[in-house]
Amino acid sequence: MTIGALSPARRLARMASPWGRRLVLWLFAVWCLFPVYWLVTMSLKQQVDVIARPPRFLFTPVWDNYQTVLRNGDVWGYLANSLVVALGSTALARPWPWVSRRPT
Repeated sequence: MTIGALSPARRLARMASPWGRRLVLWLFAVWCLFPVYWLVTMSLKQQVDVIARPPRFLFTPVWDNYQTVLRNGDVWGYLANSLVVALGSTALARPWPWVSRRPT
């Protein structure tokens, strides 16, 4: 098979070096994980640091926010509901491949 017979996407994939593909994958991973980083850092900031413009990337973490949330009784109910939904959906979805392969 010659390179000219390949589709444009395959030709580009074959010509791309392994380092180029790794770079693209790393950039994609950073792009996907940056919101998680942002949420965690915002949860560890004081109110003044959260609303600061421009954003402050160097700050002293404050763990009091987590203590305040976990002392609130409502949060434990929300976490229990999430656990029930996650376990229930996993339990219902788990036997599905077996059920779908049974002979009729």
